[in-house]
Amino acid sequence: MACWKVSLFLPTFLLLLFILILHPSSSEARPKQLEPLKHDGGPLLNGTVKLGILWYGRFRDSQKIVVQDFLSSLHAQTRVPRPTVATWWRHVEAYRGAIPGSRLRGKRIPRILVNVVNEKTDGEYSVGKILTHAYFPTLAGKVTGGDDSIVAVIIAARDVSVENTCLGQCSIHGVLETGRGLFIALGNPETECPGDCGWPFFPSTIGPQVGPPLIPPNGGIGEDAIVMSLAGALAHSVTNPYGNGFSSPFGRETMEAVSICNKVFGTGAIEGFAGRVLATRFKRHYNANGVRGKKFLLPAIWNPVKHKYVLAMVLDGNGSPYEFRIDSKHDDAGRGFENLKILKLGLTPPGTPWSLTTSRAAHALDHTLSDAVENCSP
Repeated sequence: MACWKVSLFLPTFLLLLFILILHPSSSEARPKQLEPLKHDGGPLLNGTVKLGILWYGRFRDSQKIVVQDFLSSLHAQTRVPRPTVATWWRHVEAYRGAIPGSRLRGKRIPRILVNVVNEKTDGEYSVGKILTHAYFPTLAGKVTGGDDSIVAVIIAARDVSVENTCLGQCSIHGVLETGRGLFIALGNPETECPGDCGWPFFPSTIGPQVGPPLIPPNGGIGEDAIVMSLAGALAHSVTNPYGNGFSSPFGRETMEAVSICNKVFGTGAIEGFAGRVLATRFKRHYNANGVRGKKFLLPAIWNPVKHKYVLAMVLDGNGSPYEFRIDSKHDDAGRGFENLKILKLGLTPPGTPWSLTTSRAAHALDHTLSDAVENCSP
């Protein structure tokens, strides 16, 4: 059976465009593949990344354990069944080999270890329940002691608001105003924008919802959504720590290694549908295994070496984490075609008007779909 097929009822103008993309003029050379992220010349984190975690507010011990086990899973020393969190982390490490002129290009990339060197709880809400950037240096100092080599990770409780989250991003990272120390800040989306930062464990409030919400693998929207946000924030801190690593401007936002993938968690993802993921016998959903039997749902990440989205798991049987197809159920007004362009190629985030990206999509689809067809077997 063919790996993909075009519906006979596809609107004529889309069908013609699709044919032109797959069969460009033989007199034209295949265009160079576009990269959604570019390196701006700055350093990436490497070696051992030291973290100081501040639990701001009140958390259950069970919630902390889930996050701690996720961090331990990034480079687990014990045997973990596939797909693993460590496999996902290897795609973060791959960015070192994608730096132009890097001596690591084409070679095995050294591991990037994540080590929690300090952990404290501020259960008394020492600066209130609205965290702004002005408070980050003070809070960071509680776990770094002024050591700029430690990345401060501020995790806020469900009743705390974090500035600049819930506005299209679920975590923030950057450089503290007082020096070169790095920070990560994120909240618990159980009550703060659960339809955005708690998705796909909570019904979407910012776009379409395809099917019922997924069931958190560890039983709680809070801790499992925190892991999703922390995974992205860690990837961004490693690949773009000072704002001049791997990124791409998009309007007022900056797209990075995970945010460019925009809520993709499994194969066949479209806007409002996280994709096909794994499920336990208790119907809890995940796509990566960790230490101590823990399971997690991790976001897709753009791999600049493989030039595609990647996940810890592969489900489609031909070595690629995505199927390339047009689904006739989503062909009205070209929606299926647009989602193919956006979610499979990472060129632009969902919601971008088709007219703004048609030419870029055509060039990239020529390369990517042709490669996909070559990998398919009848």
